[in-house]
Amino acid sequence: KEVLFRVGSDTENSNSIISNITSARENARGARNAISTDLWEAITHPMDRARFVIVLCSGHAVRSKWVNREIAYCIETKGTDQLVPVVLEGTWQWDAENGRFAAGDDVGVPPALAGAYPTEPLYSDLRSLRGVDPKELRRDRAFRIELTKLGSRVTGTPVEQLAAYDEVHRVTHDWG
Repeated sequence: KEVLFRVGSDTENSNSIISNITSARENARGARNAISTDLWEAITHPMDRARFVIVLCSGHAVRSKWVNREIAYCIETKGTDQLVPVVLEGTWQWDAENGRFAAGDDVGVPPALAGAYPTEPLYSDLRSLRGVDPKELRRDRAFRIELTKLGSRVTGTPVEQLAAYDEVHRVTHDWG
């Protein structure tokens, strides 16, 4: 009896069947939340090499633990200066009093970004362009303004300078 107990159900015996089943369950739970080192390196290596990381902010990004882990990784390794938010959906409201993005039911700010910035960051807001025919985007003034803001952030060129260049280029090429 004692041998059967020790081999089968003794939780203090790490070699017992019950201990191995318990260990396997714990390992399985951990595996659901883990990825291989090779996969994580495949994800982070391009971010390490990039001058900027563009973060597409949407409901999916808000809910994705992986997007938030990638954002946290970038903040840890690059700081917030190299993160360029592009808002695709949801609310995006800076709360100056608390120095973070406002919370709400329809927040488009991934949790990893919510309190990451000391002041409101420069971002591109493409929410108004949902449903616009991609062929018409180059003629869309709102799209050009947002693209100019994105270009300013990435190149370090003042928004006003890029906007003036865009206006000359648009008129020269009769884009409307």
